[in-house]
Amino acid sequence: MLTAYFGGGIISAVSFACAAAVLLYFAVKLRAVSLCAAGALCGILLMGGYLHFYCEPILEYSDKTVLGELIVSEVTEFSGESEEMIAQMRLGGRTAKVRLICEERLEEGQRATAVVEFGAHDSQKLLYNLANGILLSGEVEELQTVSVGGGARFNVFKTLRSKLSGAVRENVAGDSGDLAMAMLFGMDERLSPSVSEKLRICGASHYTAVSGAHFSIFAAVILGMISDERRRLKTAISLLFAPAAVMLFGAGASVLRASVMFFIYSLGPLFMRKSETLNTLCVAVTLISLVSPGTVLDAGFAMSVLGIFGAGVVGTRLSKKLCELLPKKIKKLSPIVTAFSVSVSAVVCTSPVSAALFKGVSLSGTLVSVLLMPLMAVAMLFAVFLGITGLSLLSVPIGLSMKLSSAIIGFFGGIRGLWLTLDFFGAWALAALFALLLTFAAFGSMKTLKLSTSCMAVLALFSLSMSAYTRENRSEIRFVGNYQSGAAVVINKNEAAVLISGGGGGLAESISRCLRESGAVKIACIAAFDADYSGALAIRELSKTVSIGTVYSNAIAKELLQDLNVEPVPEKSIMSVSGVTIATASVSESEIDADIAVYHGRITSVPQSSAKTAVYFSSSEKQLPANGHNAQRDRDFTVQLSKGDKIITIEKLT
Repeated sequence: MLTAYFGGGIISAVSFACAAAVLLYFAVKLRAVSLCAAGALCGILLMGGYLHFYCEPILEYSDKTVLGELIVSEVTEFSGESEEMIAQMRLGGRTAKVRLICEERLEEGQRATAVVEFGAHDSQKLLYNLANGILLSGEVEELQTVSVGGGARFNVFKTLRSKLSGAVRENVAGDSGDLAMAMLFGMDERLSPSVSEKLRICGASHYTAVSGAHFSIFAAVILGMISDERRRLKTAISLLFAPAAVMLFGAGASVLRASVMFFIYSLGPLFMRKSETLNTLCVAVTLISLVSPGTVLDAGFAMSVLGIFGAGVVGTRLSKKLCELLPKKIKKLSPIVTAFSVSVSAVVCTSPVSAALFKGVSLSGTLVSVLLMPLMAVAMLFAVFLGITGLSLLSVPIGLSMKLSSAIIGFFGGIRGLWLTLDFFGAWALAALFALLLTFAAFGSMKTLKLSTSCMAVLALFSLSMSAYTRENRSEIRFVGNYQSGAAVVINKNEAAVLISGGGGGLAESISRCLRESGAVKIACIAAFDADYSGALAIRELSKTVSIGTVYSNAIAKELLQDLNVEPVPEKSIMSVSGVTIATASVSESEIDADIAVYHGRITSVPQSSAKTAVYFSSSEKQLPANGHNAQRDRDFTVQLSKGDKIITIEKLT
């Protein structure tokens, strides 16, 4: 399926022909490998049909205005006077998910008749959109009617989840409560950008996404209340738990994968069979791919599948081999070896996706995962009983577990050097090769284990060398932003300088991500000439995850950031980096005397700019001048600088 999506027509046709030849050859010889060839054929046909018969007819509505009925399925973001939401519409007789911006506030479940203007679909963002089932983005030009939708689905389970999460929120306050909501229920919207960044750096961000771990712990608590003598009741509840958990936690790709696997595991005893992890995982992936082909492009789904493969298949086999190699005197260390083997295998097997999408991996991910898992299990156990009984005393162990978790995340997440940047060419391929070698080591003989280990050591040294070389030779300007503000991040080796255009609200997370992906561990200076209150708070969030030198801003920032070195400067100032001038401006301004202009504000008409390079941030494909770039859509857009030490100055204009 991935070959059919990324390869295009010719590569897909060649792959299909090869798979057909392999299938015919091995089918005659009755070899089991013919099933693999049959799977390749089915995958190419399924994805090809999905793209041709479903995606292409919907994409024909690009750049068109339609009048239709929509149902709001999710409200994703509020920004100023508008909101961003995901809705369902009928386009060409097909039900399609669309991302819309609307100036009027709508709630989840509401039904509306509206005039919608779709933008041109961006092929570079199609992968991300299709992974979420979304093909088109647009703006609601006119709302004609709004009514309540067809009833709230799964009200019972939403009420149960609300009761459990509400009990935790009421009894566990502060950062510990926010972390508990994220780790136990996947509600990470209250996490501050600094905490989210630390979770990523220490390799624990997957704990804030509902996955198989949540299923296992939650099911253990529920089924643990039933005695082993009542096996039929246990089996019946197990079978009902899988769909109920989807309704409780939401129908995300990773949740569906965990639900299908749990259902298959529960079916095993009914047929006097023991469920095997690899087979169960393959069946789950196959069923989900048949129902929703676009799911195979979802990063969360890929991380979930590869994580289970690494921990449940590779890790368990590898730990057995390593425990056999332990001398008799230290056989008692087998549980520790098993725990680390499973955790390391999960990190290694997910590293290709992490390198491709997040531009690196955490060197502390294994240790942090081992430390956090028991704390999460304790918190989940008491959260269930807290929701059932309402006894506030049960919140004490939840709070303690989350405080310990917060301390672990804060310590390891505060060491930015623990994030290994892998943004050089072919990094994901090296990570995939490393994962394959680990798999061979787990499935092969002891001789294969030793050979694979030697090869992995060579690959690890090569990857570290490439990462260090790329970081030391990096000299460029990257751009990040949202619909109201933007930023130019000047990166030189492991240091950065940041110029913020507009108020700066909501940029902390984007700037932190940019610094992490590029390997920068400190900021020499931040220039935020027209920062507002929200922008000052964003700078403070940045200071919690990365050291900041001087902040050039206004009186508002100086008053709110008294603990930082803030130097007030006029609003109409520009940053100069070794002779390259960078200015900030509103989208309505056209005369800019600078090499690069970073614009802020919403684009309502075709903008103009006299700068050599004009950078805008827009969610839709608005028409831009010839020298304009939409950095919101093209996140790979960078400006290369000459190598060497950068001389950064702030020119105060009158």
